[in-house]
Amino acid sequence: MTCSGKPTFPALENFVDIFRTSISSFGRLCAADPSRPDADRQRGTQQFASAYLSILNEIERKALGACSSDDSSDGNAALGCLELCRLREEALIAAGFTDIFLPIKAKENASALALLPDVCAEVDQHVQQRDRWETVVRGVFAGNIFDLGCKATTDAYHEDGVSFHTTRDKLLPRPWVIDHLEALLDRLVSHRYRRAILFVDNAGADIMLGMLPLARELLRLGTTVIIAANSLPSINDITAAELEALLPQICAADSELCKGVSTRQLQVVASGSGLPVIDLSKISPELAEAAAGADLVVLEGMGRSIETNLHARFSCDAVNLGMIKHPEVAAALGGRLFDCVCQLRPAPEQ
Repeated sequence: MTCSGKPTFPALENFVDIFRTSISSFGRLCAADPSRPDADRQRGTQQFASAYLSILNEIERKALGACSSDDSSDGNAALGCLELCRLREEALIAAGFTDIFLPIKAKENASALALLPDVCAEVDQHVQQRDRWETVVRGVFAGNIFDLGCKATTDAYHEDGVSFHTTRDKLLPRPWVIDHLEALLDRLVSHRYRRAILFVDNAGADIMLGMLPLARELLRLGTTVIIAANSLPSINDITAAELEALLPQICAADSELCKGVSTRQLQVVASGSGLPVIDLSKISPELAEAAAGADLVVLEGMGRSIETNLHARFSCDAVNLGMIKHPEVAAALGGRLFDCVCQLRPAPEQ
């Protein structure tokens, strides 16, 4: 597997607005962080909010200045979703917060694990391979609703909760904003992959009920599956260490996944990233080694799949799957909020 890519949308000023809006929800979790004493975390919360707001305001000031002077400097061109994520993580760490979403991740992992046997059984009810794959793909979109880095889904989670089954049943009608579903199903039914790299996103329903059933279906067809998860915590993303620790429970929930774990046909590898997005030129040496010979890459989630790697080019088949949860991204793509991206880029002809 090799790849190349380019930054994507929206414009910098729109991304600044997105990240500025996130400060209040991040601040609430900082203020509730059980790993720190009350007074300490209150000071840290104020420090994070003030520091990150100042960073965003300065970026916006410089961007506006560059526009007025018609100066498209390399510094402004380099800024985007990935860099703003990195700056937010640095502001959190500087304020003493390393994993403010940990309690929520633990709760949602437990809830989703309890549903995993039923979700796998729902896939197994389908005799036709094409029907199985469509159920799996729709499940990936449904799981991706559990995203606490976006205002719309964060509000829904804290107000009413988010339901995997309800979300799957009520996905926006097709055609989606990028809709290669039929081509993807044709490819999955007709082709057998040797080695797949799955870049996963959030904890809870996203990994347990969305991506693990996808990995399971590949395993059933003889594919070696490498799950690439974050090296460090970020928002409610699953980390490789967290997923490794859950493997015994995953094995207890499903025999097919357990077989994959026991034979090392299913492996978890740290991606090298500590952000909700990923720069594929900076993956970990372990993942680079594991990716040798891969003939399928799946990028899942809004950050990794849409906001930073929608236009990435690979030497093998590549699939981008994710739900759009920022209205600015939806507008930039000409789609709807909660629209789905289902993109297949076949390997280039040699």
